[in-house]
Amino acid sequence: WAQTFKFLQPVKSAPSVHDMEASQWETSKEFEHMCTLIGKNRKLLKELFEHGGASKVTYEKGQEVLQTILKEYKLSPQQYNILLKCGDKGGLIDHKLLLQIYKNRLSTTGVFPKAPLIQFELK
Repeated sequence: WAQTFKFLQPVKSAPSVHDMEASQWETSKEFEHMCTLIGKNRKLLKELFEHGGASKVTYEKGQEVLQTILKEYKLSPQQYNILLKCGDKGGLIDHKLLLQIYKNRLSTTGVFPKAPLIQFELK
């Protein structure tokens, strides 16, 4: 019996968010859900970003702001940087650009192409 099944390996559990490489993580359902959360909570995030009065913030401040809505995911600093990099301008985060990008992403995600209208003639 041992000789027959010695090549079987124990099944590993599903990878956590921290175990995934960046490219895998960016194509995961969790990443899409986080992007949706950011897109739907733009008003709250805008207020939190503007609380300091600056139009551009550091990655650390951006991480603090995103943690308010993404705390259940327990992301690493590198993963927060991936979420913030689309708003990067010269090493700082332009939060207005960032939120606009997530707004645009939200409005285009899940939109099915419109099918052409088919007309029939009854004879």
